[in-house]
Amino acid sequence: MQFTQEAFAAQLRVIAETYNDGRAIEPDAEPLEPGKAV
Repeated sequence: MQFTQEAFAAQLRVIAETYNDGRAIEPDAEPLEPGKAV
């Protein structure tokens, strides 16, 4: 379980560095309604 949590955290860091200009990934201020398409 610890390995999985660390792997997910590491992957999120890579995504943030690569696609989010190094900023932390924050929750959306206005999340979509359940089932709503973008």
